[in-house]
Amino acid sequence: LRVLLHFLSWLVGLACIFRRGSFVSVPKDDKGPLHHHEAAQTVNDEQPLKDNGHVKTLPQGAETPATGAAAPRLLAQPRWKPIRAAPLSFRTTAELTTFLGQLEGIVRAELTSRRYNTLGNLLHFYAAYRRTGPGTDLADFYRAYEARVVEDGLSCVGLSLHLARKIRQVFTGASPFLVSCEEWIPDVEAYCRSDPPDASSVKEHVLVALRVLVRDGARGGLILMDPGYHVGFPVAVMDDGRPPHRGHFVQSNTAKSVKEYSYEAMGSRYVRWRVRETRAGRIKQWDNVLYVGGAFQSALAYSEKRNLLYDFRTLVARDGAGPSAGVYCKLNEVNRNPVFTLFYAKGGSRTEVKLPFYLFASATKRSPEVEAATKVSAECAAEVGVSAGELLKTLRGVADLYEDVDFVNDLLDLNRRVDPFDV
Repeated sequence: LRVLLHFLSWLVGLACIFRRGSFVSVPKDDKGPLHHHEAAQTVNDEQPLKDNGHVKTLPQGAETPATGAAAPRLLAQPRWKPIRAAPLSFRTTAELTTFLGQLEGIVRAELTSRRYNTLGNLLHFYAAYRRTGPGTDLADFYRAYEARVVEDGLSCVGLSLHLARKIRQVFTGASPFLVSCEEWIPDVEAYCRSDPPDASSVKEHVLVALRVLVRDGARGGLILMDPGYHVGFPVAVMDDGRPPHRGHFVQSNTAKSVKEYSYEAMGSRYVRWRVRETRAGRIKQWDNVLYVGGAFQSALAYSEKRNLLYDFRTLVARDGAGPSAGVYCKLNEVNRNPVFTLFYAKGGSRTEVKLPFYLFASATKRSPEVEAATKVSAECAAEVGVSAGELLKTLRGVADLYEDVDFVNDLLDLNRRVDPFDV
């Protein structure tokens, strides 16, 4: 019966494709479009270059007119509060440089001890939705849902909150705060004219900032820390662009791609974060914009809830220099034939295995194929730093969630409504 259901599901997907006039085979992840949000960029190398024509050309964020006019906002308007704490003060540039070295130890410890996990937070959301009983409208539930930090489902929000708390514990007088980020901004200068950003902007990413002052020369600056994108050190953005300003660096350099980051203050309220990616000889560059003029107050109510809608989900362990092992998947695969991609080190080299969802579903009977998939997941779990049972439970939960076709379709529809460009 299960085989028949999967076959019928495949036929439905195939019919839809032919009806649209083209046949599309299930693509490999390395050949699909680049998903430009934080959830997708989490795993270096796994998302190839986006078509050059894909930029935001309509007002950022809000729902399309057809849906936005007929229904209340899915996400509350983002909020900020003034930064009243004085900058962390240093007598000389050398003292600030020493502090950055100490701070790097904390950043790396946080990256290696906590996993980025947007499989887990989605499973918590789905479980809460299921508890409401049949017939609940997902959009209504989503609007009322109060996102929280869960240790087995840390996105950039939870990771940033943990890091900010640790900094306050270690450094007396430090006042780190969360800053919001919107990605893929085509006209940075126009975007930075609003203060704070327009209420319709899509604050999809969160990171940690700390204001600093070097008294010798009255040099102000900002230290940025980004555990959500696995940046293993604090990035100093000095107002005058002089050391220890770290404007440009290579974030990742692997066999598949080279990704470079650069940061530039755009006045006192914004920072431009430029990403340059080289893959297979092709170069793609885009700008993200951080609002640093206020402490972001909607990290959970906005950014964490926004994260729940993404179709690309990941579980990633980091070694301080970037992702070292994990799992990723997409919920909108062609023909409803999704796979988990497990990657980890084995025998001194990177191993990557693609396993269909159905091998982990609760309704699937044991077979040699299932046993082999379970063995692979156990090997991956050891590198991720969780028990084999814990990872298997996560994969089974996502596979079972995917069988709830109405939920998945509604989730993807909400994703399009929140940001029509995220397709």
